[in-house]
Amino acid sequence: MSTNIATPTRTASLLPALLAVAGSLGLLFAVAFDQGTLAGVVQAAAGDSTVHELFHDARHMLGFPCH
Repeated sequence: MSTNIATPTRTASLLPALLAVAGSLGLLFAVAFDQGTLAGVVQAAAGDSTVHELFHDARHMLGFPCH
């Protein structure tokens, strides 16, 4: 008598790692290369400059020139 136990596939085990890498690259793009376009969209929705200041300080912290 054999039982089939479902084992996770290799792709399913890589999914969290791939999502983390994609999220990290997206955040790096937004902070380093986007020049404030995405931050401006979010800032307009939020109605204050908190998002702009967060991205601006992140650029300084990561060593990217911004002004």
